[in-house]
Amino acid sequence: MPDYLTARLKDFTGEKQWNQIIEQNANSAREVLIGKRSSARLIKDALDRFCMDAGMDDVLGGSHTKEIVVADGEIVEEILLQAKKYHADVIVMGARKGFLSDSRIGHCIKSVMRQCHLPVMVVPQDIR
Repeated sequence: MPDYLTARLKDFTGEKQWNQIIEQNANSAREVLIGKRSSARLIKDALDRFCMDAGMDDVLGGSHTKEIVVADGEIVEEILLQAKKYHADVIVMGARKGFLSDSRIGHCIKSVMRQCHLPVMVVPQDIR
């Protein structure tokens, strides 16, 4: 994992929780490396645990539905395809500082907003 991403995750979760996550997932990572488990399954499990730990497992008294999708492909096309496939109500995209500039992520956000009939929520990097 790139150092900048590790640093962002540590900032988001806190040092103590980050270390717990690393310990809990060491065995899972080994399973992925030796082919016993898919990386997509590992990512989905980790995101499910994160949502549960953050209290997002029973939003709105159980009427909330969430689906974590891990897919490969061209970013904009894949987001639009998955939104259609899962009958999404909204698309939530994360962005770095300056996301409306001509950076790659800015381009993806703008393209999704232009091509999609759904609301697109852009969450800035430093939201707290």
